[in-house]
Amino acid sequence: MDAGSFIQRFGRLGRHGGYNKNGEYIEFETFQAYALLPEYICKRLFEEDTSLLVDNDTYNRETFFEIIRDERIFSLANDFRLYSSKWGQLQAAYILRELNNSPVKNAYSHILNFLQNNYENALNIKIMNALKKLIYFTKIDDKKLIFQEAISFRGTSSLLCGIQDDSENNVQERFKTYDLPLVISNWEILEVIAKKEFDKRAEKAGCDLKEFENSILFLRIGRLREESIRWRFFINRNLLTETYDLNVQVGLEVSTLHGYQLDHINKINRELCSIKIVSFIIRDSPQEIKIRRHLPTLFGLYPLSDMYTQNDPKPSFSIAFGQEALMLSTLFWKKTTKDDTAIIC
Repeated sequence: MDAGSFIQRFGRLGRHGGYNKNGEYIEFETFQAYALLPEYICKRLFEEDTSLLVDNDTYNRETFFEIIRDERIFSLANDFRLYSSKWGQLQAAYILRELNNSPVKNAYSHILNFLQNNYENALNIKIMNALKKLIYFTKIDDKKLIFQEAISFRGTSSLLCGIQDDSENNVQERFKTYDLPLVISNWEILEVIAKKEFDKRAEKAGCDLKEFENSILFLRIGRLREESIRWRFFINRNLLTETYDLNVQVGLEVSTLHGYQLDHINKINRELCSIKIVSFIIRDSPQEIKIRRHLPTLFGLYPLSDMYTQNDPKPSFSIAFGQEALMLSTLFWKKTTKDDTAIIC
């Protein structure tokens, strides 16, 4: 969220003066709105050196919006400007290589030079270097998964789950997709379903199975929880040597914090730990990284612990998946010398 979107949502307050009930128009007496903000934004507004707002004080609309627009409150979100040159070059090289192959080569030969020049100018790259990287990323199995993520335009989560929600009255609408973190946090999980069985149920309900082809797990959910579960991702090894590297992870699990229980967690972890998934690990909590790197509030960054930090009160690591992992890899990189490895941020 930024200042503009925050103000836009507040602008909806008072659009309607009342409502109709049983043929009678009832005017609203007061207008109230509640803003849910990250803790660090609240600190900037009320507690830090800025102290732009005072608790229980009253502000008119113009003054309040001026405070919200203060650049110290909502920092400009990171635009990941290096993404196009680092990962866009793989897309460009792949497209040019495919157009240069039979049987389409003759049909597109007249535009190849034009397209290459446009790619090089727009992405600030050299296609010959990009083609060398393309060969590297398509020769090694794990690198192939990173390559597939880089050229993907599907726009879906790497943690997508096929969901059966029997609370829906419409049978076809009972089958949908949600992100795994969202489901774990907010819904009771009644069943972990095998893919064949889920496809059978969804097809019987009249669903198009293509909707679920990118799902990594299949779950039947129950009620929304009264309180969200506190949990983290967990990898049972020492992660210090794996931070700030774009990798294909295997062995990912879900671990609940003390006092919280997740039904079918063992079945979920058996399925999850066998899945290969493109990821990027950073040493710090998601909140700290989002503040430091000016990431959007809803950026897909999750708490992570390893074999030595599983019981720590604060997560020692964060992990991003799929295209978010590619995006983070443009903000951090390693420089290795003979004696040590430095993290450049």
